[in-house]
Amino acid sequence: MLIPLVREKDDLDWFNAVDFKVESVGNVVAIRYDNIPGRAAIYLMAARCNVQDAQTAVMKFLGLKEENIEWKRPLDI
Repeated sequence: MLIPLVREKDDLDWFNAVDFKVESVGNVVAIRYDNIPGRAAIYLMAARCNVQDAQTAVMKFLGLKEENIEWKRPLDI
């Protein structure tokens, strides 16, 4: 599957972003800022799903393991 990549600049930095869909989660956006090399942020509409299930589904979709994750949102928020 090809995911279109967007190259943009916000008020702070240039970034690459992709928008993709994970079946059980919905739309997901991943952004990698140039000033934070080697890391990307993943955003989803947590209000529309169980956050723990969504994190697990996105990690599986992207082939990530727990050791690949540096930080994730606390589940009690």
